[in-house]
Amino acid sequence: MPVGLDFETRCALDISKVGMHRYVEHPSFQVLTAGVYDGGTLLEHSYDFVVAPEDLHRFEQEVNNTPSFLAHNADFERACLRHLFPNTQVEVQDSMTLGKCLGVAAKLDDAAAQLLERTKLPEGRRLIKKFSIGAEPLRAEDVKDDPDWALFKEYYLNDAKLSVMIQLYLTTINTQKRTSPVPLDVTRELQFEQLTSQMNQHGWFVDLESVREMQRQYEANLKDLTEAFHDEFDPNRNLNINSLPQLKKWCYDRGLKASSFDKDAVEKMLQAVNNRLKRPSTPPSQWPNLYAIQALLELKQELGGSSLTKLKVILERTSDDGRLRGQYMHCGAGQTRRTSGTGVQMQNLKRLSEPQDLDELLKSRWSNIVLADNLRQVFTASEPDGKLIVGDYSSIESRALAYLSGAEWKLQAYREGKDMYRVLGSTIYSLPYEAVTKHSTERKMGKLGELS
Repeated sequence: MPVGLDFETRCALDISKVGMHRYVEHPSFQVLTAGVYDGGTLLEHSYDFVVAPEDLHRFEQEVNNTPSFLAHNADFERACLRHLFPNTQVEVQDSMTLGKCLGVAAKLDDAAAQLLERTKLPEGRRLIKKFSIGAEPLRAEDVKDDPDWALFKEYYLNDAKLSVMIQLYLTTINTQKRTSPVPLDVTRELQFEQLTSQMNQHGWFVDLESVREMQRQYEANLKDLTEAFHDEFDPNRNLNINSLPQLKKWCYDRGLKASSFDKDAVEKMLQAVNNRLKRPSTPPSQWPNLYAIQALLELKQELGGSSLTKLKVILERTSDDGRLRGQYMHCGAGQTRRTSGTGVQMQNLKRLSEPQDLDELLKSRWSNIVLADNLRQVFTASEPDGKLIVGDYSSIESRALAYLSGAEWKLQAYREGKDMYRVLGSTIYSLPYEAVTKHSTERKMGKLGELS
């Protein structure tokens, strides 16, 4: 039977901003308590490391005598165990993994409500705010006579219990084939989760000097470019460049209806505006508005979009040893059981098209476009003479599904290097492949069909 485990901790950092690994590594980090729920004997054990420091020895004995624990989002419990006992080899399984594979909500509170019609204690948020946030460590005299400290114990023991109850419930329904015709291979998925955890713990080496310089140049470029735009087209500074509603209204008032300002949308709108400016039939009275919209769209391109916002996240989440950790989540995409990214979203780093020498970064000012194009280079080998090998399977899901289903026409199109969205668009509309262009409605419908 699984043994549930839950820790409560304290730190000056916000875990949602810096990530779990930097949170645990911070000097202010303190493990306050541990709650254990033995699903086999239905016993609850609580350990209070603040009021009763001797509990640490008792807890170590329990850890040494327990083959494995179970926790919801187990990486946090693993990190706390490493903090308390650096040489521990005890296994901690993740009750969240099986739930995500079977379509259950990820958060403990949501999963418990969904499956068990139970919830975490409603006072939990208030208790966390009271005891778990702060730069100074909690002391026994701070909490021993506080009735909320006793309620805190009830809170973390309940969390340990919920993890066990969720795992038992999901294991039962999976064995009974109530979720799919073929039961989920629980052992296999838990092994994959452990491998992902090991990868997250090892981390990725970062050239922090280059990241800091990129961030400095990015912020300077933002200021200069934005000021130049405002000086010419918005002298009263009424437009907030980062507000989607304001951007949409600003463009609409000047004759352009916009729904998005992501990279592809800006590129498409800019092309349309440029075409209107070139068109002889466009009245000269429309030119000032079109030039203003053109300047705004070019500014959005130059600002670098979402790529360069990753710089701040990298700086916030990289550990003191120069490694960025905790960037992937097994079964983050529950329906396909595929690993997904978190934090920096490293799988979405822009490909290197025209790589620049990073040694030149400290000697010159780069545009945000060049900075974004070279962001991938801040991840380097940890050895001076080491190399990184980049491998990426292009459209792997589409190719694999075509192979498995015997769709030879699709495989042949891939062999010929064709754009699958154009292939499907030409099929849907009975047009020659060459007649479907990059920004055409036909390709858009082909893309919709392919991704569906």
